[in-house]
Amino acid sequence: MIVLLSKNTWHSSGARWEIKCAKEEGIPVLGMHIKKNDQGAIPPELKGKNIITWSWDNLANVIKKI
Repeated sequence: MIVLLSKNTWHSSGARWEIKCAKEEGIPVLGMHIKKNDQGAIPPELKGKNIITWSWDNLANVIKKI
């Protein structure tokens, strides 16, 4: 699961619920900041998870490791 992180993600109960469900189901979870210079807070549900900044190269590198 790729969680697109913006300034609003922290406040989105729906997004946070989906992260929780994915973790409970054992689905790999990756956080990805959608804006390089305007990042929001990382929800606690992503604690210990890989967080990257959006770019095709960053995304490709993570996918290759899965």
